[in-house]
Amino acid sequence: KFIRDMQIDDSNRVWVATAGAGIYILKMDSTFFQVEDFSNLTTKKGLPSNRILSLLFDSKKRMWFASEAGVRDMCCRILR
Repeated sequence: KFIRDMQIDDSNRVWVATAGAGIYILKMDSTFFQVEDFSNLTTKKGLPSNRILSLLFDSKKRMWFASEAGVRDMCCRILR
């Protein structure tokens, strides 16, 4: 799947928006820049669409994403 956007949060996780596979969250080892763990958020886990166009963190450190289904903030329940 194509990567549409990438963002890094305060915990050094890399958020990857894809054109068809939802959002990947990569937990990185900051010493060697290797992937320690990852998760994949899709419609099965609560996203309104798997085609994510862009990602953005706001001033309150909330993740917002734009998809074919509109713009939404990332709900904490999706991440659990």
